[in-house]
Amino acid sequence: IKNQLIGNKIKNLSSVIYTHEHADQTSGLFELRPFFWKYKKKINIYGNLKTINHLKKRFDYCFKSFGGYPAIVKGNIIKKIFSLGKYNEKINFNTEQVTHGLIKATAYVFENTAYISDCNDLSIVNMKIFQNLKHLVIDCLRIKKSPVHFNLDEALYVHSCLKPKKTILTNLNSDLNYDFLLKRLPKNVLPAYDGLKLNL
Repeated sequence: IKNQLIGNKIKNLSSVIYTHEHADQTSGLFELRPFFWKYKKKINIYGNLKTINHLKKRFDYCFKSFGGYPAIVKGNIIKKIFSLGKYNEKINFNTEQVTHGLIKATAYVFENTAYISDCNDLSIVNMKIFQNLKHLVIDCLRIKKSPVHFNLDEALYVHSCLKPKKTILTNLNSDLNYDFLLKRLPKNVLPAYDGLKLNL
Protein backbone atom coordinates (compact mmCIF):
# COMPACT_ATOMS: atom_id res chain seq x y z
CA ILE A 1 0.00 0.00 0.00
CA LYS A 2 2.92 2.37 0.66
CA ASN A 3 4.02 2.33 -2.97
CA GLN A 4 0.47 3.06 -4.13
CA LEU A 5 0.10 5.96 -1.71
CA ILE A 6 3.43 7.51 -2.68
CA GLY A 7 3.09 6.82 -6.40
CA ASN A 8 -0.34 8.44 -6.55
CA LYS A 9 0.58 11.32 -4.21
CA ILE A 10 -2.15 10.47 -1.72
CA LYS A 11 -1.55 12.71 1.29
CA ASN A 12 -4.85 12.27 3.13
CA LEU A 13 -6.65 9.11 4.12
CA SER A 14 -9.68 9.06 6.42
CA SER A 15 -10.86 5.43 6.21
CA VAL A 16 -10.00 2.06 4.68
CA ILE A 17 -12.63 -0.39 3.43
CA TYR A 18 -11.76 -4.08 3.03
CA THR A 19 -13.49 -6.59 0.77
CA HIS A 20 -12.22 -9.78 2.44
CA GLU A 21 -9.47 -11.25 4.57
CA HIS A 22 -7.01 -12.64 1.99
CA ALA A 23 -3.38 -11.54 2.28
CA ASP A 24 -3.28 -9.67 -1.03
CA GLN A 25 -5.99 -7.38 0.34
CA THR A 26 -4.83 -6.95 3.93
CA SER A 27 -1.03 -7.18 4.15
CA GLY A 28 -0.50 -3.42 3.90
CA LEU A 29 -2.42 -2.56 7.06
CA PHE A 30 0.73 -1.72 9.03
CA GLU A 31 1.67 0.88 6.41
CA LEU A 32 -1.27 3.03 7.56
CA ARG A 33 0.90 4.08 10.51
CA PRO A 34 2.06 7.43 8.97
CA PHE A 35 -1.56 8.59 8.81
CA PHE A 36 -2.01 7.80 12.50
CA TRP A 37 0.93 10.04 13.32
CA LYS A 38 -0.35 12.73 10.98
CA TYR A 39 -3.86 12.87 12.46
CA LYS A 40 -2.94 11.80 16.01
CA LYS A 41 -5.92 9.44 16.03
CA LYS A 42 -6.74 5.88 14.98
CA ILE A 43 -7.57 5.21 11.34
CA ASN A 44 -11.02 3.66 10.91
CA ILE A 45 -11.02 0.43 8.94
CA TYR A 46 -14.19 -1.31 7.75
CA GLY A 47 -15.03 -4.87 6.74
CA ASN A 48 -17.37 -7.75 7.43
CA LEU A 49 -17.14 -9.62 10.75
CA LYS A 50 -14.83 -12.35 9.43
CA THR A 51 -12.43 -9.84 7.89
CA ILE A 52 -12.20 -7.60 10.95
CA ASN A 53 -11.67 -10.60 13.25
CA HIS A 54 -8.92 -11.88 10.94
CA LEU A 55 -7.20 -8.48 10.96
CA LYS A 56 -7.38 -8.24 14.75
CA LYS A 57 -5.73 -11.65 15.05
CA ARG A 58 -3.05 -11.12 12.40
CA PHE A 59 -2.26 -7.49 13.22
CA ASP A 60 -3.05 -7.44 16.93
CA TYR A 61 -0.26 -4.90 17.51
CA CYS A 62 -2.11 -2.42 15.26
CA PHE A 63 -5.33 -2.66 17.28
CA LYS A 64 -3.78 -2.65 20.77
CA SER A 65 -0.97 -0.62 22.30
CA PHE A 66 2.18 -2.67 22.94
CA GLY A 67 5.48 -1.70 24.56
CA GLY A 68 5.15 2.02 23.97
CA TYR A 69 3.72 1.65 20.46
CA PRO A 70 0.16 2.99 20.19
CA ALA A 71 -2.74 1.26 18.48
CA ILE A 72 -3.11 2.80 15.02
CA VAL A 73 -6.44 1.48 13.71
CA LYS A 74 -9.99 0.95 14.90
CA GLY A 75 -11.97 -1.96 13.44
CA ASN A 76 -15.56 -1.33 12.36
CA ILE A 77 -17.90 -4.15 11.31
CA ILE A 78 -19.95 -2.98 8.35
CA LYS A 79 -23.72 -3.09 8.23
CA LYS A 80 -25.78 -3.88 5.15
CA ILE A 81 -26.07 -0.13 4.56
CA PHE A 82 -23.66 2.40 6.06
CA SER A 83 -22.26 5.87 5.43
CA LEU A 84 -18.83 7.48 5.60
CA GLY A 85 -17.96 11.16 5.69
CA LYS A 86 -19.80 14.19 6.96
CA TYR A 87 -22.42 16.57 5.64
CA ASN A 88 -22.11 17.26 1.90
CA GLU A 89 -19.15 14.84 1.62
CA LYS A 90 -21.06 11.84 2.97
CA ILE A 91 -21.03 8.68 0.83
CA ASN A 92 -23.68 6.01 1.31
CA PHE A 93 -22.69 2.37 0.81
CA ASN A 94 -24.82 -0.70 0.15
CA THR A 95 -22.99 -3.99 0.68
CA GLU A 96 -23.45 -7.32 -1.06
CA GLN A 97 -21.76 -10.60 -0.18
CA VAL A 98 -20.44 -12.29 -3.33
CA THR A 99 -18.81 -15.66 -3.94
CA HIS A 100 -15.01 -15.71 -4.06
CA GLY A 101 -14.11 -19.39 -4.22
CA LEU A 102 -14.82 -20.91 -0.81
CA ILE A 103 -15.42 -17.60 0.96
CA LYS A 104 -17.70 -14.60 0.74
CA ALA A 105 -16.20 -11.25 -0.21
CA THR A 106 -17.93 -7.91 0.21
CA ALA A 107 -18.90 -5.90 -2.85
CA TYR A 108 -19.77 -2.24 -2.39
CA VAL A 109 -22.34 -0.12 -4.21
CA PHE A 110 -21.93 3.65 -3.83
CA GLU A 111 -22.63 6.74 -5.92
CA ASN A 112 -24.16 4.61 -8.71
CA THR A 113 -20.96 2.52 -8.81
CA ALA A 114 -20.39 -1.14 -7.92
CA TYR A 115 -16.96 -2.33 -6.75
CA ILE A 116 -16.60 -6.12 -7.04
CA SER A 117 -12.88 -6.83 -6.78
CA ASP A 118 -12.75 -10.57 -6.01
CA CYS A 119 -15.56 -12.77 -7.28
CA ASN A 120 -16.28 -15.82 -9.40
CA ASP A 121 -20.08 -15.97 -9.16
CA LEU A 122 -23.02 -13.63 -8.61
CA SER A 123 -26.39 -14.65 -7.20
CA ILE A 124 -29.72 -13.55 -8.65
CA VAL A 125 -30.05 -11.09 -5.77
CA ASN A 126 -26.56 -9.72 -6.49
CA MET A 127 -27.42 -9.27 -10.16
CA LYS A 128 -30.52 -7.21 -9.36
CA ILE A 129 -28.54 -4.89 -7.09
CA PHE A 130 -25.80 -4.35 -9.68
CA GLN A 131 -28.09 -3.60 -12.64
CA ASN A 132 -27.83 -0.46 -14.79
CA LEU A 133 -25.20 1.43 -12.82
CA LYS A 134 -22.94 4.22 -14.03
CA HIS A 135 -19.75 2.28 -13.23
CA LEU A 136 -19.13 -1.43 -12.71
CA VAL A 137 -15.67 -2.26 -11.38
CA ILE A 138 -15.40 -6.03 -11.78
CA ASP A 139 -12.87 -8.78 -11.11
CA CYS A 140 -11.12 -10.09 -14.24
CA LEU A 141 -8.06 -12.14 -13.36
CA ARG A 142 -6.90 -13.70 -16.61
CA ILE A 143 -7.88 -15.32 -19.91
CA LYS A 144 -8.07 -18.90 -18.58
CA LYS A 145 -10.79 -19.95 -16.15
CA SER A 146 -10.12 -19.61 -12.43
CA PRO A 147 -11.86 -21.36 -9.51
CA VAL A 148 -11.98 -18.13 -7.47
CA HIS A 149 -12.05 -15.20 -9.94
CA PHE A 150 -13.90 -14.19 -13.09
CA ASN A 151 -11.85 -14.64 -16.23
CA LEU A 152 -12.11 -12.30 -19.21
CA ASP A 153 -15.04 -14.04 -20.91
CA GLU A 154 -16.96 -14.27 -17.63
CA ALA A 155 -16.37 -10.63 -16.75
CA LEU A 156 -17.58 -9.55 -20.19
CA TYR A 157 -20.65 -11.76 -19.81
CA VAL A 158 -21.44 -10.09 -16.47
CA HIS A 159 -20.99 -6.72 -18.17
CA SER A 160 -23.49 -7.69 -20.88
CA CYS A 161 -26.03 -8.85 -18.27
CA LEU A 162 -25.75 -5.89 -15.90
CA LYS A 163 -25.61 -3.20 -18.61
CA PRO A 164 -23.63 -0.49 -16.82
CA LYS A 165 -22.71 2.68 -18.68
CA LYS A 166 -19.05 1.79 -18.18
CA THR A 167 -17.23 -1.31 -16.91
CA ILE A 168 -13.71 -1.26 -15.50
CA LEU A 169 -11.84 -4.58 -15.32
CA THR A 170 -9.66 -4.91 -12.23
CA ASN A 171 -7.42 -7.49 -10.55
CA LEU A 172 -5.73 -8.10 -13.91
CA ASN A 173 -3.01 -10.73 -14.19
CA SER A 174 0.10 -10.30 -16.33
CA ASP A 175 -1.38 -12.21 -19.29
CA LEU A 176 -4.01 -9.48 -19.72
CA ASN A 177 -1.80 -6.89 -21.39
CA TYR A 178 -3.25 -3.37 -21.35
CA ASP A 179 -2.81 -2.74 -25.09
CA PHE A 180 -4.09 -6.24 -25.90
CA LEU A 181 -7.27 -5.47 -23.98
CA LEU A 182 -7.80 -2.00 -25.44
CA LYS A 183 -7.87 -3.48 -28.95
CA ARG A 184 -10.42 -6.16 -28.07
CA LEU A 185 -12.80 -4.72 -25.47
CA PRO A 186 -16.13 -3.02 -26.21
CA LYS A 187 -15.97 0.79 -26.17
CA ASN A 188 -17.57 1.05 -22.73
CA VAL A 189 -15.23 -1.51 -21.13
CA LEU A 190 -11.70 -0.58 -20.11
CA PRO A 191 -8.87 -2.18 -18.13
CA ALA A 192 -8.01 -0.59 -14.80
CA TYR A 193 -4.52 0.72 -14.09
CA ASP A 194 -2.68 2.08 -11.08
CA GLY A 195 -3.78 5.64 -10.42
CA LEU A 196 -7.09 5.36 -12.30
CA LYS A 197 -9.65 7.92 -11.11
CA LEU A 198 -13.40 7.74 -11.69
CA ASN A 199 -15.67 10.77 -11.88
CA LEU A 200 -18.52 9.56 -9.66
